[in-house]
Formats: sequence, structure tokens, C-alpha cells
Amino acid sequence: MAAAGTHQAISHCTGLPGVQALTLRSDHSFPRHSHDQYGVGYIVRGAQRSWSGRGQVEAVAGDLITVNPGEMHDGSALTDGGRQWHMIYLDPDRFPAQLAQEGACTEAELTRPVFRHAALAGQFRAAFRALANPACSTESREEQLVLLVCSLFAELGAQPARRGCAAPNLKPVLEYLHDAPEMSVSLGDLARQADLSRFQLIRAFKAQLGITPHAYLSQLRVNQARRLISQGLPIAEAALAAGFSDQSHLNRVFRNQFGITPGRWQRAATA
Repeated sequence: MAAAGTHQAISHCTGLPGVQALTLRSDHSFPRHSHDQYGVGYIVRGAQRSWSGRGQVEAVAGDLITVNPGEMHDGSALTDGGRQWHMIYLDPDRFPAQLAQEGACTEAELTRPVFRHAALAGQFRAAFRALANPACSTESREEQLVLLVCSLFAELGAQPARRGCAAPNLKPVLEYLHDAPEMSVSLGDLARQADLSRFQLIRAFKAQLGITPHAYLSQLRVNQARRLISQGLPIAEAALAAGFSDQSHLNRVFRNQFGITPGRWQRAATA
């Protein structure tokens, strides 16, 4: 078991565009954050509690876990020594044809943040082994991943992604943030976008999205930095272009959200 204060993250080179595979062994508590990808994982040992778009959930060894693009979630260990888990992250447009064949769409959502399913767990383990194995052919990796994705969405009864999670009065604020997340903006500026007081804005964000406006903006920026790094921009330049004060600031936020530093993520993504 991991000793107290342990946090280990291994980013595997998948060889497939838009696909990441991570192995994590940690007692780290992740704050509320989001990814711009689908995520599906498997708890190898230990247990964790997390807040999801469907409320508080707990996952134990043998459970599968999922998260949708843009869905706020967090995570903390429930067992001494932390927990170990594997994660596969997929860009939303990675398998449009396969999802369409399953009656879903590229904007489908996964409807259960935690569930237990022996057959799907087996498919996940097979897909993850293929993705993490440098000797495995690209064709085999792709095949295993397609099988997992199609089975996953078929089993969970994929539905159109919920786009009404934010009340109408927050829509102009969200659009304002998404249009230029790298720009400096004050709480007062955001409040004026929704014709709210600063207190009302913070309360609305926490009630509807689970985090504050500043935390939401931070998630947009770190995802923007990740995209820029994947396009080959040096980390220091990506940090500034995404709105961070410097590379150290990006490093802290990136590791807090993804469990790995930008440098290690870049090396795995470009290997």
C-alpha cells in the first residue's frame, strides 16, 4: 500500500491521438475540477469518495468509474494508504462513428459515475493492457478501445449530454469565460455579465456548478494549456498563453487536476 503522502502517476504512451492512459497510486485529495474529455477508470485497490454531477458517490476495488467532458468532480481516499486506479481519457470526437452505431452521438453522456460490471471491467482491463503495452500493435490497441467504448455507451444507456446544468442567468458569464479564458477578468466584470452582485454570482456558481467562478476559470485555463502543449508549444509559453502568471503556477494547477506534471504529460503525449 502507498505510504501516507504518496502520489505516483504514470502516463502511458498510447500511440493513439486523443487517447490518454494513466496509472495512479495516491492518497491525494483532488479538489473539484473538470476535464474536456470522457474518462473511464477502474479501481485496482483501496476506495475513494467523490462528488459528481449526480451527487456524492463511493467506489471500491473492482468498480468502474466514469466522468463526462466538463463534469465537475473531486476525489479523496477512503482507505489508509490511499488507492490505486487506472484511467483512460478520450477526446469527445474520438469515436463518432462507433458511438452513432450504438445509438449515441458525439455529445452523449455517461449516466453512472460508479458502477460494477464484470464483463465491462474485463474489457477495460484488456483495453488498458493494450494501451499501456509498447509492444502491442496500434491495430490491437484501437480494436480493444473500440470494443470498450461501444460496450460502455451501450450498457450505460447514453443520453444526449445535459446542456442545461447552468441556469439561464449564468449563460452569458460562461460564454464570456469560454470565449477568452486567458484574459484577466475581475469578479465584478463577471457579475455585470449576468446582472448579479458579486455575492449572488458566487452563490449561483457554487449552487449550479459546485465551484466558484475563479475555480471554473482555472479549469478552463488548465485545459487550454494542455491543448497548447499537445500542439507542441513549450510549457512556459503555453502557461502564459492560457492565462497563468508563469510556468510554476501552471505546474501546480495541472498536477492538482490531472495528477501529473505538464512535463511528464508532454513527454508521454509526444513519445
